[in-house]
Amino acid sequence: MKYLLHDGVPTVATFAGYSGPPLVQDRNTGKLYWLAPGDVVTEISTGGSSGATVNAGTATLDFGESPSSEASVSVTGQTGITPSSRVKAWVMRKSTATNTTSDHEFAAVALRFSVSQPTSGIGFTITAYCVVGEVSGQFNIEWEWV
Repeated sequence: MKYLLHDGVPTVATFAGYSGPPLVQDRNTGKLYWLAPGDVVTEISTGGSSGATVNAGTATLDFGESPSSEASVSVTGQTGITPSSRVKAWVMRKSTATNTTSDHEFAAVALRFSVSQPTSGIGFTITAYCVVGEVSGQFNIEWEWV
C-alpha cells in the first residue's frame, strides 16, 4: 500500500495514478484519508482523542563530497519518543544545495534505510545504504514516528 503526505484535506486527484489505494495523511493535522467506493475522500477515524500522535520532520543526510555507499544522521529533540516507538524514513523529492530533485528521485530507488531503536526522550539515527553504486552530497530525508 502506498502512503502519501499532503498539505490539507486531499482531493480525489490526490489518489489518482497509484496501483492500489493509497493512504493519504494531512501533513498539517495528522488526519488519515482513504478513497472510498464512489470516489469519496473519507477520513479514517482514529478513535477520538485516543488516536496516535504522528511526529514528523525532515533531516539532511550528508554523504559528503566524495562518493560513498553509507551515511547517517541523528534526529534529536524528540522528548516523547520511547524505545517502543515506531519510526520510518524516506526520501523527499526536494532539491538541496548539492542534489537536484532528479537526484532525489534516484535516491528513492537506490537508498535503503535502517533506523536505530529510539532512545527515550532523545531520538534516533537514520542510516542510509546505497544499493546501486555510490552517491555524494546532501539528501532530504523525511521521517515520522508514533
